[in-house]
Amino acid sequence: MPHLTVNLDGSRRHLWNAFNSIVKTFNEGINKDSREIRISIDDLERHVSNLQSHIATLCCSYIEGSEVFTDISENLPDVVEFNPNDL
Repeated sequence: MPHLTVNLDGSRRHLWNAFNSIVKTFNEGINKDSREIRISIDDLERHVSNLQSHIATLCCSYIEGSEVFTDISENLPDVVEFNPNDL
């Protein structure tokens, strides 16, 4: 049976960059006087969606037969959606 080799380095880099992107957006939105963060819902939704996509990719990746890198997708709770349109 043929084997498929998958390199997750790209996914890990994208996840790292997605995290940095949302943190930069938070930092840029900090009001120095009130110490509150102002960010548009559209920006936040874009960042959360991007992070969710990369996290889901890594959480649903596994090596068949591995005792270390197992399939955990069946044991994960449902994803909580960020949906400001329901407000």
